[in-house]
Amino acid sequence: MLIALLLIVLAGCSQMTDQVQWLESMYPTQSASLHRIHIEQSGTTRFVGLLALEPRADGIWTILLDATGIPLIKGLVSTDGTMQVDYSVSTKGAQKLPALLGRIIAYTYFIPASPDCPWYDPYRVCFRQDDSKKSMKWRKIGPFRLWQVDRQYDKERNATITVTMNIQSVQVTMQDLAEKRGN
Repeated sequence: MLIALLLIVLAGCSQMTDQVQWLESMYPTQSASLHRIHIEQSGTTRFVGLLALEPRADGIWTILLDATGIPLIKGLVSTDGTMQVDYSVSTKGAQKLPALLGRIIAYTYFIPASPDCPWYDPYRVCFRQDDSKKSMKWRKIGPFRLWQVDRQYDKERNATITVTMNIQSVQVTMQDLAEKRGN
């Protein structure tokens, strides 16, 4: 019985590598974008401001601004989710923001996922998209969801991205401020 279970897990892992897909088409980063960002922890608002993102070959250039437009943090988020900070305001609350921004951007733009999520894969990243241009991407360990990224377009094709990190009880909402023209 144990050998059969082990073979199922190994076969599933080999199939999973063939099915992994990058979500760049669902989470486009072709041009610079400006977002309203709202960070909550355990239901309490921790930060409200603006987030500017510009894709580069080695990651995404990120600028976090307060609600008045003053830059608080500037730096490059690499594909592994680390942020190389070029500028940071030294305040008590801003110390943890680069690591948080790096994880949020990595979860949203860089981490690959699979449309198939077999029950026997204990550590997986999955995604689902419906016809209404709403998509969801999440990481699970066993039955527990560690984080989730939801993306939904409104009728003007503006995106709202919500990242939920269950262990830290953090929810980050990024609302696209630039109107998308076309389809």
